[in-house]
Amino acid sequence: MTYFETYREKEIYYRKWITYNYGVASAYICKDFNYYPYYNISFAEKNLDDLKTIIDDMLDNYTAYVDRFELMSKSCAEFYKDQGQYKGD
Repeated sequence: MTYFETYREKEIYYRKWITYNYGVASAYICKDFNYYPYYNISFAEKNLDDLKTIIDDMLDNYTAYVDRFELMSKSCAEFYKDQGQYKGD
């Protein structure tokens, strides 16, 4: 069973499924943040309000996510700059 609603122009899906041991599981899923600076393929929460809180945080703190992404990019560049030639394990 899957349906969706929209919150702050982001699609939220509700999905129920049967687990490997025949239990029932469900989650609210958002897949609308797979672009700069977030790059989250998807994220899920058991509670709709918790998922909306995450969406609010991501949208309201856009500049903080930009800063985090730039810092991560700089740290990766610095790490790989000093690696030189592969020396083995």
